[in-house]
Parts: sequence; C-alpha cells; structure tokens
Amino acid sequence: MVTLVNLTPHSITLRPPSGPDIVLPPDPRGPARLVSSKCRCPPRDWAGFPVPLQEQAPVPTSVVGLPGQKAGVFYIVALLVLSSPLLAGRGDVLAPGTGPDEGVIREGGQVKAVTRLIARIRGV
Repeated sequence: MVTLVNLTPHSITLRPPSGPDIVLPPDPRGPARLVSSKCRCPPRDWAGFPVPLQEQAPVPTSVVGLPGQKAGVFYIVALLVLSSPLLAGRGDVLAPGTGPDEGVIREGGQVKAVTRLIARIRGV
C-alpha cells in the first residue's frame, strides 16, 4: 500500500486512467519549500525594464517542510522543489504533472486534475 502526502499549498486531484478521482488535500504540516541564499549582487537598472533586474538567481540552500523518508510514503511537492539538486537521491518525492504534454486537465485556465505524477529518480 502506498501513501501519498500532499506537501503543496492546495488540493491536488489525481485522475487515474480508470476509477474515480483521488483528491489529496494539503497536509496540515504545510508545504515543502526551498530556502535560498541571498544574492550578493544588487539589482541594477536595465534599459527597457520597469524594475531593476537581479543578475544572478538565488541558490537553494535547504528544503523545509519535507519529512524524512518512510517506507511506502511518497511526498508530492511543487515541481521547483522536486527539481532542486538538494533532493538528489530522494526517490520518495514527486510533483504533479502540469505541463502541456502531461495530460493535465484544465477548466478556465486553472488546473482541475492531473493524470500523472513526475518522479526525480528513474524507476519510481
């Protein structure tokens, strides 16, 4: 038996190929988030942009709100969190498949349901 824990700030509806939708409410512990270092270079004005631009993206330094691995438990997080190199080796972390080629179901531009989850590690 697999347990899915939703560590995003909103409900996720999974739509399997057969069977009813599975609705996963957000976990009461709150969402998993990346903590990033502050950029040491100040924003500067660039011609044509209405606000200053930062020349370097922040670097993720830690993940908060993600429990340790537990047999049979998979954690669903935002794709940005899943993509972090800090999670290399974590085969228990997944993200909703919301890309244009991932079978996402939208209504009025909003995600209604997802038909697949994305894994960082092959074979999960």
